[in-house]
Formats: sequence, structure tokens, C-alpha cells
Amino acid sequence: MSVHRVVVAGGGIGGLTLARALTARGLSVRVLEQAPGPSEVGAGITLWRNALNVLESLDLGDAVEAVAHAPESGGIGLPDGRMLSVVHLEDIPGAIRRPLLLTFHRRDLQRVLLDALPEGTVEFGCRVVGYREMPNAVACEIEGRREIEADLLVGADGISSRVRAQLLGQEPPRYAGYTCFRGVTYAAPAARHTSGEFWGAGDRFGVVPIAGDRMYWFAVISAPPRQQVDDAKAYLLRRFERYAAHLPDLIERTAADAIVHNDIIDRPPISGWSGSRVTLLGDAVHATTPNLGQGAAMAIESAAILARALSKPTGLADALSRYEAARQRRTTHVTRTSWRVGRMAHIRSAPGRAIRNLALRVTPPAVPLRSLVGLLGYDASTAELGER
Repeated sequence: MSVHRVVVAGGGIGGLTLARALTARGLSVRVLEQAPGPSEVGAGITLWRNALNVLESLDLGDAVEAVAHAPESGGIGLPDGRMLSVVHLEDIPGAIRRPLLLTFHRRDLQRVLLDALPEGTVEFGCRVVGYREMPNAVACEIEGRREIEADLLVGADGISSRVRAQLLGQEPPRYAGYTCFRGVTYAAPAARHTSGEFWGAGDRFGVVPIAGDRMYWFAVISAPPRQQVDDAKAYLLRRFERYAAHLPDLIERTAADAIVHNDIIDRPPISGWSGSRVTLLGDAVHATTPNLGQGAAMAIESAAILARALSKPTGLADALSRYEAARQRRTTHVTRTSWRVGRMAHIRSAPGRAIRNLALRVTPPAVPLRSLVGLLGYDASTAELGER
């Protein structure tokens, strides 16, 4: 069973990376994105070396670096600005290629990926609402339009994927227990070199420099799910007024209508996410909380593995089996580790926070560096395809 025509449901970071990888291998690809056009809003995104390995293998390294910022360090601190733990990226062993970390506005990264595709590859305003698997093709059902046939349908349509719902059944995502507000703004000079998270009692504030003297910030608060906030900016200024002054200043500098609010959700790890002519990618299958900064990276890695598996001459069933085998263990580890980090960050009790903060202070820098080496040293563009 060979593959020549692929439909990708979803034009996010994972879907666009897959399209680039497949077109580079000579396959016909159509990306169907429900949004009316490229996003002009959004927030920041971080890509570590494991994701950059893939983009460089697709000849996108220079274009990506041109719209990125390369932080030199990051850490975890207290609301008053004192740091508990700092990692200097230059201290990570040099066997891992540089840069180790790049930060972006999500819109800028999406534009690089779009520009790398043949004209007409991405069709906006097209929502995949279902499919029919047939012996020799899969018919992709487009909302309000006729079906589109392909050899393979890839559901890269996010955590609320319609493709996943048909393939695996309806199951709501898992709420992490905290909600997140995000924004991007120009920062005062004194704040432009700050990078990291500041952990309080049931809340935290993160700052990430991105290109163009801008700062991506995020405010995370323990809260019931689907809590409505009428005036997010005023609410955040009150909530974080006790934090070091340069942190709420970022909220003040952000236009009220540019603040994005979402509950933090993920998908518990599973095994088996393919049909005979359908599979899933990115948040549709292994959505993770953002606590490790690896959500987009996992989608990018999966795109590389799936494209490589499909280029093998052993047939579609073997390709999908290899793809799942190569991704399950790694994505499961990231999802579970990120969940644990989030729980630790949102400890509310004073004794619990004291123990946590002491542990962060006394842990030697070599310990977090070792864990980063294990995570960042992976290269999906060369990894064994059948490796679990």
C-alpha cells in the first residue's frame, strides 16, 4: 500500500512541518486549515535544540533563526524577583549543537513554515469534520463542501481534533487545574534580559524575551475550569501586584484585547492512534501541558518521524506502526514529566512551598543540566524509526 497523496487536517506548527517534510520527499500534500487565514494574533513559543534539529534538516535553520531570539539563561525564582535556580545554556555540554534554545512570536514561526511550502499547499477556511476509509483511499469530509480523497489523512487539528474523535471516540481533554493568560509586548530595557518563571502560592509568572525587543509573558493561576474573567488586564494587575515591579509592568504595557486566555489542558498518554489510512499528530494525540516548553517540539519531532516512515518502501501499515513505535515512549515521558512540574509549581501550602523552594536552591546545577541533555540530544531526523 503506497502513499502519494496526503491530506493534513490542521495548519498549526506540526501540520506545516509535516507538509514541508512530505513535499521535500515528493509527495502531494494538501493542508486544510479551518482558520480563514494565517494567524495575526497569539503569543510566544520556545523551541529547544531537539526541535531545531528537525527544522535544520528541512533547510529552515537560517529562516527560523532570522525571526528568533536566543536566550542565554533561564531559571525559577520567587515573586520578589530572587532566583532559586538558574541554568546557563552555555554550561550544557557542547556535544549538543548550538543554539540550544530559540524563542519566537508564534505568528513569525508560522510564517516561516508557510513560506517554505509550494503555493496552494495550504487551504484556509477548510474544516475537516470527518472521514470515510475505503480499500484504496480515505475520503476526507470538508464542512460545507465535497469530499477530498487521499491515500492518508493526518489529523493535526489540535487537542479538540475532529479526526481523533471519530478515530478514538469522544473524550474530553484533561484539565491541569490552572488557567493561563498570555501576552506579547515591548519591554522596558531593565526587563529585557529576564527569562524564567517566578513561582508564588497557586500562581506563577513567566517571561521570555523574543525578537525585536519584545517580551512574551504568561500568568498562570490555579482556578476552576472554564472560569470567566470579564476584564483580564485589571484582574491580572490585581493578582500579581505583589510580584517584582517589572513583571506586572509587562501586563500594563499589553493592550487589553491582545491578552489571550486559555485553560491548561492535555491528553493522557495512549497507545495506538492510527487506522488503516488515518493517523494523528501533535496535540491531537500527545498534547502536553507547557511546563517543559516541549509541546510544539513534540509535534515537530512527530512530523519528522512520520514523514521518514512514509518514505520507506514497506507500505502504509508498516509506516504507521513504525511511527507510533518511535513516538509513544518519548511523548509519554514528556507529557508525564510536564504534568508533575506543573503540580510542583502550583503548591499552595506554605510548608510545601518551603520544601520545594529549598530543594530548588540546594540542587546542584549539574542535575537539571543532565536532564536537559537527555531531552535535547534527541534528533528525530536521524533516530531509529522502530525505536520505542
